[in-house]
Amino acid sequence: MILSLHGQLSFTLSPPGELLRGATGDPAFARCDYLMFSLEEIEKGLDAESAWKQGIWKSAEPFTTDDRRLIARTGEILGKSDLETQLTQLHHLAERIEQQAQQAREQAQTQAKLSVTLGALAGLAAVVALI
Repeated sequence: MILSLHGQLSFTLSPPGELLRGATGDPAFARCDYLMFSLEEIEKGLDAESAWKQGIWKSAEPFTTDDRRLIARTGEILGKSDLETQLTQLHHLAERIEQQAQQAREQAQTQAKLSVTLGALAGLAAVVALI
């Protein structure tokens, strides 16, 4: 999502509301409810940064608190400085989000292995208890 905004911004230099409007029309982001929430708030007259933050916190996406804080930084970046600075900051933000996602994948993999091991041990304990 962040990289998509980065790409749109680099070609169009659109204001945040137009960037979000474009993203809400993209089928790849259909399940990103925070985009629609943010756009609705902008259309009500709220500034883009506040609207983005509200959209992130209203979202039903399974984000952790740290995820929400990190993604909310997007609203602090869009429309706040010159194009090059925005693009650089969005790129760094996308890298941080990818690092956080990689850590989450590694943690999930570790927990999955632990679950399998605990399941096997519980099964073995049940067999021993029945004998």
